[in-house]
Amino acid sequence: MKLNKLATATALAATLITSSSAFALAITPTVSFNPGTTLNTTGISTFTTSGAQMAGMLVTAYFSGGTSESVSWAAGVGSAGAATGTNWSLGFAGATTFSPFWELLTTGNLSADITRLVIDAQPGDTIFDTITGIETTPGSAQGWPFSDVDGPAGLGVTAAYLNQVALNGTVYGDLFTVLDIGFFTATGAAGGLGANSRLIFTADTDNTTVRGDLNPIPEPATLALLGLGLFGLGAMRRKA
Repeated sequence: MKLNKLATATALAATLITSSSAFALAITPTVSFNPGTTLNTTGISTFTTSGAQMAGMLVTAYFSGGTSESVSWAAGVGSAGAATGTNWSLGFAGATTFSPFWELLTTGNLSADITRLVIDAQPGDTIFDTITGIETTPGSAQGWPFSDVDGPAGLGVTAAYLNQVALNGTVYGDLFTVLDIGFFTATGAAGGLGANSRLIFTADTDNTTVRGDLNPIPEPATLALLGLGLFGLGAMRRKA
């Protein structure tokens, strides 16, 4: 279970970051949370999601030239999975995203810096689990937020979780469907992840029990208007 993997995951993260110091440095990201649109699921099928189990997610890279490219996440060999774009890729090869690492790679042919990477997990029936230490949403076990970031020197990173997920109508505050990662120079100036770069990070995910089970919950105002409309329709029928 995730609760028993905490020490192992932490040790592995420290080992990999140390071994990768030749190409990159540890980066402290700024992480934020935005409820956005509330989606509902009726159940969590697994809290040990592998790279292959996230097939269907939509990953969009935004570039310094103003263009973007969206690609779908696909299952690979064994437990691996990845989204492969033009001269860039995002992948995860492990058996569970509770342990590191996701890997964002660019080739030498990348013509414009990646300034933003948006992972929409909903099409893959996948959910980001962001609270560590305790189980929050029943069935999700403990999570792990965007952290353990290692990338090129001089790079700044932000991460925003969007679109909270409710379980059977109850929001527990730990689950989201979108992870929006931004890149800039460490001085705060515009910039991004350039060619021949590698960035790694940890971000835990779960999966829903039923495919296609993440559906928006109507806002209270929308429900109120719908109720008034049905009431008016009923009144008209009675008059008729």
